[in-house]
Amino acid sequence: MNEQSNSRAESLGLREFLFSQLRVKITLPYLILAIVLAVVVTYTATQVLSRDLEERFTRRLIDSGQLAADTLVKVEREQLSLLRTINFTEGFAQAAFTRDPAAIKTLAQPLVVNARADLLEVVDLTGDALLAMRRHADDYSYESGAQYLDWAIVRKVIAGAVTQGNDKFADIVPTPRGFAFYIAGPIKVNDRVIGVLLVGTYLDNLARRLDKESLAQITIYAPTGEPIGTTLTTREPERARITPLEYQRIAALPANQIYFRPTLAGLGPSDYTEAFGVFEVRDGEPLALFSVAASREDYVTGSGGDIRNTMVIVFGAGIVIIAAIGVVVARSIVQPVTTLVNASQRVAQGDLEARVEVQSRDEIGLLGRAFNRMTDGLKEREFIKDIFGRVVSKQVRETLMQNFSEGGVKLGGELREVTMIFVDIRDFTSLAERYDPKDVVALLNEFFTEMLDVVNQFEGLVNKFGGDSTLIVFGAPVEQPDHARRAVECAVALRIRLREFNARRLALLHGIEPIRIGIGVNTGPVIAGQIGSLGRFEYTVIGDAVNLTSRIQALNKEYPEYNVLISESTFRAAGELNAPVRDLGLHRVKGKEARVRVYAVVEEGEAEVEIGFAPMMEREIA
Repeated sequence: MNEQSNSRAESLGLREFLFSQLRVKITLPYLILAIVLAVVVTYTATQVLSRDLEERFTRRLIDSGQLAADTLVKVEREQLSLLRTINFTEGFAQAAFTRDPAAIKTLAQPLVVNARADLLEVVDLTGDALLAMRRHADDYSYESGAQYLDWAIVRKVIAGAVTQGNDKFADIVPTPRGFAFYIAGPIKVNDRVIGVLLVGTYLDNLARRLDKESLAQITIYAPTGEPIGTTLTTREPERARITPLEYQRIAALPANQIYFRPTLAGLGPSDYTEAFGVFEVRDGEPLALFSVAASREDYVTGSGGDIRNTMVIVFGAGIVIIAAIGVVVARSIVQPVTTLVNASQRVAQGDLEARVEVQSRDEIGLLGRAFNRMTDGLKEREFIKDIFGRVVSKQVRETLMQNFSEGGVKLGGELREVTMIFVDIRDFTSLAERYDPKDVVALLNEFFTEMLDVVNQFEGLVNKFGGDSTLIVFGAPVEQPDHARRAVECAVALRIRLREFNARRLALLHGIEPIRIGIGVNTGPVIAGQIGSLGRFEYTVIGDAVNLTSRIQALNKEYPEYNVLISESTFRAAGELNAPVRDLGLHRVKGKEARVRVYAVVEEGEAEVEIGFAPMMEREIA
């Protein structure tokens, strides 16, 4: 079922492809006109030719049948002549009378071999074979002792029967190697019958000889309707049979009336038409029916080949000329359209440098100029989009573009619970004083490039750069159920990346001071959205949780042994962490009356402390 569906889909796809081609639509009318004209003229000529070929074919079968009948008479005469020659050979009748097989063989063998006869039987009056010669390919076998008294033709000769003054008889007799056509006559000594001489031909060999003489396929039918000799290559023998009733009806037809069998489907590579005749011999009694058969298809193909080939050449040339005209016309239209299609595909794949060369001033030329203006506009928009993507993060850009597609950018925000990371370079002021401003800017760019790569790995949002500090948000604008865990893991990864960054710088510039950072992580509710005016706005997060994140980061100055500090809300929201955590107790921060519990994510190599609540420690955070 699936194979049929796939085949049907492929067929529909091919049809849709062909008829969607512009050159096909242009050329097709020319081809249809040429084909219709060719079909009409060919049909008319074929009808005339078919009637003529039908008459010729019928005449050919009749002529082949006459040739086959003449050949049957010739074969009968040849066998009769051989029979008489052997009978009149001196010593032959005496050898038969004395029942001497060796003498019979010596006298008859040269004559049989020279005549290339298939069969020779010498039978005594009791029906026993004195000698039987049977041809196998180019050799003969010799036998004796077989009984022939059950053959009607033998009994007639032994009985001394005479028909119309003739004591020679003919019959078709079954033999171990198939049916054979025999001529039989008496062997006499002093005018007394002392035996029977039979000369025969296998029906298959007879059919092949008739085939050669008549140039048609030959089949010989027994009265039962069974084919007993044929040159047809029969794949289905039963289909070559005729019924006994049909046999009798054909045999009873007048001599001037020929019976045609329209078709023998399944015989050989083609279907055959048969013309029947009666297998008559000396006494006028029909021994069998024979048919001559020819392939109507082969005859029409052969006889009408020259006419058909001429028609094919003429109409083929006409179709080619008309098609060529259509192709020339189609090419002048399709070629510039194809150029436009190829350029459009390049644009669809992102190549905004694609252009088309416009040479004409017609509608296609107008379309080409419009295409070039379109690609210029797309290139400009893509440049703006690229610059926009560098100014804001990917998440913000996609959010703004989605808002624009849904009806424009809307100012305002929504309440979200997020986790924020505040990163600050320690002692940046003194660092900036000791280095050239260009070197400081280059250092910051290199540092933020490393940090941004880590943030992107955890799908965080770099909300803003503040000189030597950075605010990173998880959970907005894209919702992230595990934003707290992501933030803590990102902070740890930032710490590891900074260590690698300092190692590389130290390897390149010996003696350079490494960069140290403080990281604060906090989880809490914020307002996230587009803040500003329609003339200028930015995506940001505001709220007390943002300020608290900055205050926690500032606590790194009080705990220089740590780099990553997290709030209690982050500690609880993140769940079980892979890194060890140390409870630093409660701390009072600026702007908040309630104390805040802070945890440190322990650096590698430090002593791990069981996670829990340590004795309260109070420190004022500036």
